[in-house]
Amino acid sequence: MFWEQNTADHCSQSTKSSLDGVVAENERTQMKILEMFDIVKRISDNLPKEIGYAWEGGWTDANKPIRFQDALGRNLILPYMFCSNQEVRL
Repeated sequence: MFWEQNTADHCSQSTKSSLDGVVAENERTQMKILEMFDIVKRISDNLPKEIGYAWEGGWTDANKPIRFQDALGRNLILPYMFCSNQEVRL
């Protein structure tokens, strides 16, 4: 009976020690995740709300982009630099 009690105590101490290790590792992992989330949040907050193309406004009035609107009302912006001449090809 003494051996059984001693073994049970040892097993419970071993299990408790293992669980303490798991809990500590879990806490470290949670802290790393929170740090990563904080970094991503700061990066996200500092991104521009819209990322457009530099050519959307044109550098001068002579090379402003060509704006199309299709039958469904969708807008398309074609950069002037893609137009080599006024010829239309299909």
